[in-house]
Amino acid sequence: MNNKINSTKDIYIQTIASKFVHEKQLIIQELQMHGIKTVYTKPADLSVNLLNKYLEIKRQEII
Repeated sequence: MNNKINSTKDIYIQTIASKFVHEKQLIIQELQMHGIKTVYTKPADLSVNLLNKYLEIKRQEII
């Protein structure tokens, strides 16, 4: 979020976006504390990152 801020509206948008990112990170932490595996990624990267997570879990012999 290194966008140039030109107006009050830009400040609001950046603040809300930061809040959403923080909330997602808190949700991920909570899920992981309960042993739930997560993949936090951009939709465009989901297939590759999901496969990598599967291989990581498989390598750890969790499944």
